[in-house]
Amino acid sequence: MALLVCTIFLLGPFSVFKHTVLRWYGKISYSFYLLHMFAVAGVFELVTTGVLRAELGFPVVMLIATVISAASFYGFERPAQRIVRSRLTRLSRRLSFAPPWSDVRGP
Repeated sequence: MALLVCTIFLLGPFSVFKHTVLRWYGKISYSFYLLHMFAVAGVFELVTTGVLRAELGFPVVMLIATVISAASFYGFERPAQRIVRSRLTRLSRRLSFAPPWSDVRGP
């Protein structure tokens, strides 16, 4: 416990969020949340039929869910965000107010 307290004191309580892997998982977290059950169901079927050992279930679920989530994020979620953001920016220009994410200033 003392080691944990010293580590938090020395590194800061939010230093864990500086790691690029964790930040990347933060980006794909919504896709991961939505799609992880497909990986769980598939691996559960493999484990119950004896194709996969139970000890390997969790790492395989994490791997499959990560791959599916990343594909969903970069193939669907991110392009959809760009389309919505560009349409809202065009709409805001017509209505002459700037949304907080754009550098456009009103008249």
